Amino acid sequence: MTRRLLLPLLRLAALALAAYPRLHRRLLRYQCHRAAAAATAQIAPQLRDGDLIFHTSLSAQCRAIQLATHSPYSHCGILYQQNGQWQVFEAVQPVKLTPLADWMARGQGGHFVTKRLRDAKAVLTPAALARLKAAGQPLLGHQYDLYFGWSDDRIYCSELI
Repeated sequence: MTRRLLLPLLRLAALALAAYPRLHRRLLRYQCHRAAAAATAQIAPQLRDGDLIFHTSLSAQCRAIQLATHSPYSHCGILYQQNGQWQVFEAVQPVKLTPLADWMARGQGGHFVTKRLRDAKAVLTPAALARLKAAGQPLLGHQYDLYFGWSDDRIYCSELI
């Protein structure tokens, strides 16, 4: 009787041990995303269309980018508000618009920095922003340029902004 009960319990314990790392990663991702969503709601009133946003990504090439650029940041994008939601126009695989909370959750510790043109009020008029967005439209869906080449067939983040 005990043997009959012990074998299924051992199987269940082995399954739980095997699944724990994956479940733990999912939980951490969920917690990061919730924290990012809360931070997005808090900072949203200070953001403006056309702001540049920077963070340290969790990608494999992050450290190489930091060394090459002498910057603490390794990824960037342009902020746009669409349908009341903040989006980051970014060069990843592929070039796309990413909800700000998702973008923040992909950075180290949810830390990011936004920068604005000094004369943004004068320069980033509604017409200029429309032209900026229109210029970016053809790049949507382009492949990410992992090798940082000079062609426009593939795009990397700092080339995009």
